[in-house]
Amino acid sequence: MPISFDATHEKPWLVEYRHIWTGKRLKKRFLLEEAAIEFFQAYEEQRESERALLRRKRGAKDVKITVKEILDAYFALAVNNPTTLRTWKEHTNPIRGAFGLRIASLMTPEDILNFILIQKQRGLKQSTINTRIRIFRRALSWAKKSGFLKLNPLAELVLPSAKTKRTAPPSPKEAEALLMLAPPHVQRVIILGWNTGARIGPSELFRLT
Repeated sequence: MPISFDATHEKPWLVEYRHIWTGKRLKKRFLLEEAAIEFFQAYEEQRESERALLRRKRGAKDVKITVKEILDAYFALAVNNPTTLRTWKEHTNPIRGAFGLRIASLMTPEDILNFILIQKQRGLKQSTINTRIRIFRRALSWAKKSGFLKLNPLAELVLPSAKTKRTAPPSPKEAEALLMLAPPHVQRVIILGWNTGARIGPSELFRLT
């Protein structure tokens, strides 16, 4: 197992491995041995899955790749920005949960319309739902260009239009009342939101450092 220990380093446990697609040598450090072992075992499982995907791509005329495999390959190869990668993975988790084991080439627009209905019943806005589907459709387009799919099954899908809902911000008097009652950590959120316009959540306000 390519795990080594260096007591002079702040994170002494080092895992060395190769990217299955590019062959590039990579390193990742951990504070605890258990975390290093867990990471390496998860990496080995992913590597075996991706090896199988490569074998199927090379050996089959009509490759039966699942939605999960398409998304995994797309995020591993085509998305480089860490922030974008994290956000897009979060957005596509519901798609992975609904269609992950489905053969990607057999997806239909009707599947997506049913997905939209379920997401709306769960209280999501149409703009958020459309964002998730667009990421998925982008992954399918990439899979077609890369030879994993013959066709993008959702290329002709027309998404419902999303109406932008504008919410009036609190007045200075209302904001002052909120600040007076809020604990310190919430006061920071109010002040940052008021001055920057950042949305509360992992995509904007919670990413500030």
